[in-house]
Amino acid sequence: MRGMTAIDIGANYGVYSLALAIGAGAKGHVFAFEPASDTAAFLRKSVALNHLPWITVVQAALSDRIGEAVLVGQQAETKALQPGLPVGTGEAVVVTTLDAWAAPKRLPDVDFVKIDAEGAEASIIAGGQDFFRRYDPLIMIEIKHGNDFDLNAVCVLRQLDYTPYRLVPGLGLLAPISDDILAGGRGTFDPYQLNLFCCKKTRAAELHDRGLLASDDVPAPVLSSAGAGLSWLRQQRFFLSFAQLADRFATNSSATNVYCSALDHYALACDIALDANARLEHLKAARNALIEATARDRSIGRLCALARIEAEFGFRRNALDRVAEIAQILSRSGASFEEPFLPPLRRFDKIAPGENLSNWLIAAVFELGESLASFSSIFSRGDMLDELQFIVGTPFASPSLERRRQLLRLRLGLQTRIEPAPLLAVVSDDHLNPELWSLAGPQPWISSR
Repeated sequence: MRGMTAIDIGANYGVYSLALAIGAGAKGHVFAFEPASDTAAFLRKSVALNHLPWITVVQAALSDRIGEAVLVGQQAETKALQPGLPVGTGEAVVVTTLDAWAAPKRLPDVDFVKIDAEGAEASIIAGGQDFFRRYDPLIMIEIKHGNDFDLNAVCVLRQLDYTPYRLVPGLGLLAPISDDILAGGRGTFDPYQLNLFCCKKTRAAELHDRGLLASDDVPAPVLSSAGAGLSWLRQQRFFLSFAQLADRFATNSSATNVYCSALDHYALACDIALDANARLEHLKAARNALIEATARDRSIGRLCALARIEAEFGFRRNALDRVAEIAQILSRSGASFEEPFLPPLRRFDKIAPGENLSNWLIAAVFELGESLASFSSIFSRGDMLDELQFIVGTPFASPSLERRRQLLRLRLGLQTRIEPAPLLAVVSDDHLNPELWSLAGPQPWISSR
């Protein structure tokens, strides 16, 4: 949001800080807290190279007290404070509280706060209670540490009148989290749930009005319009190759079945003219109908649609299970469809398979699986390289997959520099900095990192 003030706590190398600063523009400001000296140095260099003087790097850790602590850990992403350790066991860093830092600043407003502090989130909230009472930011807070969920910081925020939400990635909006899910903890969250969002009622109302948040008083599901799904599909480029499926499906006496209802609800969930609550309810209805439909018939088309909706709903583990199931079917019988379907990945709505239906579907299924299987491509498994090599050799490859392929080869020592590739040579929606990926000269950023 242009002109916003944001605070990035646990900024690391600046993935969020730089994105926030670009969104805020020169009239906004981003305060990036990063205690590790070497990481903070990289962050300052990135700020300078990207010409973002409205980012202020604060080389300090936040907690519930003021003083010093030892920062330990091998990777920048997982370094954590360990109070009481001797200095020689890690890096001694300055520690302050959010209240102590903010008090003299007299900030006019704070729109967004991101907190990722490797388990110190609750201490940071405790040291910023005056700050969070005074301001009304949207907060993104990490809740996953290793294999466990830590909701202590969320509980503290709830005592300060903040309500928790989770991101529904396919709709780009926040959905409320019920008390029973919060109480259930580990067993009720998707194992890939990394962050939650929290805000007060005033900020929630503003986000709801902008179509970015579904309110707590969600209305009953709106009845789907019969045929909305087929109408939506006919507008997608990929479906030109499957028009006969729609014609046959529309004239079939069973076309009003639960699967058709799922497609109708999904089409309405994609309608950005609808209220956020209605869109969320339509996506829920589409998911529930698809679960029922696939229980009756585990066809490849229905599984593709379910994998997509599970991913867009934010249930990554379920989506990955469906990806594995689709892959098994493809290995046995190849790709064939008997009824209208959704591609596993939204990007493929705009890509016609032509004569390469199997490769088109394999590319879509693999890209969905690769994008969901780990939080970052740095964690991609080495045995995924063969699949990446195959996909980037098809007409359906994306710049993100080519980036992953080259980064994985760099990590495995199979190449020493970024190599020229047509996919990385031009600007596209998912490739905004081709100059970093098509350098003919030295690439010092690889070795220095």
